[in-house]
Amino acid sequence: MRLCPHAFVPPLSAMPCEQAPVQAKPLSEEQPESPKTIYERIGGHEPIEATIRIFYKKAYSDPRIRDWFRDVHEDNVPKKLESFMVIGFGGPDRYEGMCLREAHQGLVDRGLCDKDFDVVMELFLQTMEEMDIAADVIADVEKYLESTRNDVLCR
Repeated sequence: MRLCPHAFVPPLSAMPCEQAPVQAKPLSEEQPESPKTIYERIGGHEPIEATIRIFYKKAYSDPRIRDWFRDVHEDNVPKKLESFMVIGFGGPDRYEGMCLREAHQGLVDRGLCDKDFDVVMELFLQTMEEMDIAADVIADVEKYLESTRNDVLCR
C-alpha cells in the first residue's frame, strides 16, 4: 500500500546536527528513567483496542455523527485506527493505511467539519474516562488528537 507523504508522524526528539555528541555514561552509573509514552501509561495495546471498540459503538449510534460512519466496515477501519493510535501513542505497531488527508478527503468533500471532529473527540475521550484511564493520560491523548485535526479536515 502506498503511504501518504503527509502522514502524521509523532514528534521525535532529535539532536541538531551542529551539536557535539554527548558522552555516554558507563552502564555502572545510574541513568534517569526516560518518560513513559502514552502507550505505556495507558497500559499497552489491549486498553487501546477496547477504547476503540467502545468508541465505534458510540459513533455508530450517535445521531450527530453516525452518518459519517455509515459506510465504515466494523472490522477494517477500527483495526487501522487502533494501529494508528498505537503508533501515535508511542507504541510498537506499524501503520500501513492511508494518510489522514487521503482517508478523510471524501468525507470532507461531503461536509465533514470541525463540529464533527469535536464530537468524535468528545466520544473518544469520554470512552477513555469510562475506562478509568488516568486524567493526565487523557489530557495527553486530547493534545495528540487535536494535533491531527487539520490533516483529518484536509486543511
